[in-house]
Amino acid sequence: ASKAVTVGASTLADERAYFSNYGKCVDIFAPGLNILSTWIGGPDQTKTISGTSMASPHIAGLLAYFISLQPKQGSSYAVGELTPAELKKNMISIASEDCLSGIPSDTPNLLAYNGGGSGNLSEIFD
Repeated sequence: ASKAVTVGASTLADERAYFSNYGKCVDIFAPGLNILSTWIGGPDQTKTISGTSMASPHIAGLLAYFISLQPKQGSSYAVGELTPAELKKNMISIASEDCLSGIPSDTPNLLAYNGGGSGNLSEIFD
């Protein structure tokens, strides 16, 4: 699906996680092995789990962060409305390239990157 962002899981050692999907259908990788997450059982419950279901929230949060940096429409800093396709393209354009091992040649070797704490989108995306 062209509007979806498909996410593979990486490890702390910058490897493709052994369980992760791969191939040309993957858009980007994010941490997905041994991730501390909330868990059922009580308001303070956590558990360390692994999966692309742990990598995908990293990407959702990253895209939400990019949206939060978008200046309010009508302000002097407004840069136009961001579409989902533009967000995806921009996220992929600043991803760290070729830093993961264990990536088959038909798979994009892209690791999610947040822009290094930039204060607004124009500092991240040219």
